[in-house]
Amino acid sequence: MKIRTLLALSIAAAMFAVPDAMAQRGRKLGVGDRAPDLASLSSSVSWVKNDFSPVDGGTVVVEFWATWCGPCRLSIPHLTELQERYGVDGLQIVGLSQEEEPVVKAFVNAQGSRMDYSVGVTGGRGGADRAWMGAAGRKTIPTAFIVDAKGVIQYIGSPLSDEFEEVLPLVVAGRYDAVKMMQASPMLEGARKNASLRNWTQSDDYYGDAVNLDKKVFAEVYLEWFKTRLLKRGDKQAAYDWARGVIKDRASEDPELAVWFAQLVAIDPEIPEDRRDLDFALFAAKEGAKHASRDDDPTYSASQALVHYHRGELNEAIALQRQAYFDAMAHEKPTHEQILINYRDKQQKLQQSG
Repeated sequence: MKIRTLLALSIAAAMFAVPDAMAQRGRKLGVGDRAPDLASLSSSVSWVKNDFSPVDGGTVVVEFWATWCGPCRLSIPHLTELQERYGVDGLQIVGLSQEEEPVVKAFVNAQGSRMDYSVGVTGGRGGADRAWMGAAGRKTIPTAFIVDAKGVIQYIGSPLSDEFEEVLPLVVAGRYDAVKMMQASPMLEGARKNASLRNWTQSDDYYGDAVNLDKKVFAEVYLEWFKTRLLKRGDKQAAYDWARGVIKDRASEDPELAVWFAQLVAIDPEIPEDRRDLDFALFAAKEGAKHASRDDDPTYSASQALVHYHRGELNEAIALQRQAYFDAMAHEKPTHEQILINYRDKQQKLQQSG
């Protein structure tokens, strides 16, 4: 599974900040803890729409809500959109209410396709309510729990918050672990501090320690590490040789990382033109595509198109971007279409000027 985005060029600040939800450590249930048994929800909850059964290796959002709750109603269409967007990647969204089943069923039926995920009633303050809300010390709704593929809670809070929006796609992609991020924070600080002092060996050691905590969660650290080598150490050839080694080592398990390298080198504004190596960028984009889990994932054709565009190879860029547009999901098509238009406009202007 990959986060479906065209450009993933910078390390998100949220990845290395201590999540607000970690403050719940005084509770019986908090971020970083194993979630209550998800399989038990299948039998302990009365389902009024889309019976729930957890899928191995998938992400689950368990949301507690009520029909009378204004913010809960606001979250409903957005949760439906998220279920549609990430369902193909194993996301399951579950909405649980304490209300009487006829009340919930009537409300859900009235919502129709606007509420298109698993919805059930818990039967009161026992069972699921106690195991989740009570154990976490939560008294307000809506409250959402994001549970990763390993059954570990990675977020507790409102499904309307910015943090929820940032964390969910990362968890779905297997690129988020709140506890490991806390552990990595001093390592990354050490890497940056030593780089500023030109203590390159120590800086490399700290960066290595961070990515070794979890190479997928901290994949974007490789990009920061590369830019440190390229821009601060000043040895262009050594930096690109190192990056090629990373891609050869990691692309089979994490092809998206290769795409990120390609995009970084092609368009990152912090990289001066004399330090861009578009041959490397094309190599990285092709390595990502070679190891993609799906031939029709538009991420990989679009990344190759981007590199060809910046190499001045517009026919190749247009053909690959057209393929990305046709392969894209509905919500992605407008972005891919606009990029395709931009490429065609550039080609037309060059033809007119020539």
